[in-house]
Amino acid sequence: IKLLFGVTRPSLVLFVVLIFFLSMRPTYKLLLAEKKRRLEPVQRHINLACQDLVQRLEQGLDPGNLSGEINALEVYEQRLLSARTWPYNTSMLRTLVFSILIPLGSILARLAVDLLLP
Repeated sequence: IKLLFGVTRPSLVLFVVLIFFLSMRPTYKLLLAEKKRRLEPVQRHINLACQDLVQRLEQGLDPGNLSGEINALEVYEQRLLSARTWPYNTSMLRTLVFSILIPLGSILARLAVDLLLP
């Protein structure tokens, strides 16, 4: 079964999916770059604070509030690491997948029935 311009439905669906995901690529790259930009200084501060803490402990000095600062930085680091870089959430992607797979599956099932039972 051909649609406009001789394109079959499954290939049209594939084309639409490719356009959708490829159009999101610049947004994904932008979010990923921003995530890295914000994560690098936090990790650098964590490393410096950990080195300072170890030096103070080895010298027998009071570590002060360094452990609290390290914990706060690590919590912030974990929040940055868990930040999404894909512009859509899971439920939106699930809806998209099902809205494509169910029609595609029905088209393939109909084609299979047409081929097996002429």
